[in-house]
Amino acid sequence: MSENTTNNKNVRDDEIDLLDLFRRMGRTLNRWFNALGKAFLISVVFLLRRWLPLVLSIVLGIGASYFFKKTSPSLYTSDLVLRTNSYIFHTKKELSKPTLISASELISYINRLQMYKANNITTLSEAISISREQIKNIADIRAFWIIDKGHDGVPDFVDYANSQDVYDTVNVRMQ
Repeated sequence: MSENTTNNKNVRDDEIDLLDLFRRMGRTLNRWFNALGKAFLISVVFLLRRWLPLVLSIVLGIGASYFFKKTSPSLYTSDLVLRTNSYIFHTKKELSKPTLISASELISYINRLQMYKANNITTLSEAISISREQIKNIADIRAFWIIDKGHDGVPDFVDYANSQDVYDTVNVRMQ
């Protein structure tokens, strides 16, 4: 008979008691919710006790960012490469009569737009067909030559200073 009792105990220990399993899960979930509630209460009490330094640091941060935004120069620039090899330019007066223009003509035309921006915003807005409010957002319009060192057909640098000699035979302006 003692064998039978031992056998029943072993079988009983190997079984899963669902009631015990649900109790353990309930206790674990209860601990988690208690910990989350405690963390929430601690955070709220911290924010209520330390509201003045928090508000001051937020206001100082916003003020400093606004100050730096207004005093620092703009870092955004945009470059555009225009090629005149196969593009056709239409004059406003005669849209039906297309004309091919050279790179030097295109560069002088774009640099003329910069002169319009400095002197007459209305003329510039008419020339490039945008409103006067949008013209105020344009900081600079200039065109530069791309220089080819050694005349190998590969562009090497942009002459931003306009210091390249036109008659130089080694370093040439690319069309």
